Amino acid sequence: MKNNDKSSPAGEPVNDNLDAAVDASLGSLTLDGAKSTGAVSGGPADKGVLVRVTESVREDWKRAAAGEGLSLSEFVRVTVAKRVDELLNCQHPLSMRQSYAWSETCLLCGVRLRG
Repeated sequence: MKNNDKSSPAGEPVNDNLDAAVDASLGSLTLDGAKSTGAVSGGPADKGVLVRVTESVREDWKRAAAGEGLSLSEFVRVTVAKRVDELLNCQHPLSMRQSYAWSETCLLCGVRLRG
């Protein structure tokens, strides 16, 4: 038996509650955020991330999302994408860059931005 088989040692199918719950909650919903929002690059948004928060935090997030005119999912995607961009890409001013026709480097963090 392979590790990814969903059956018990007796050969009976295992009731996977997580798969059942996800299937039941999604129903006929298609996860295609890229078409409707444009915020997801590289194709349709078909992967999920489970985040556990308290009910009060979730409600705060929902109110903040509504204030921005976004769904909670879109609000989380946009907010996290901004932070990821800040962490992974140089945010220093252009005046702190050494630029040549063949390359560009940030003088503060040393990141090679081009070339």
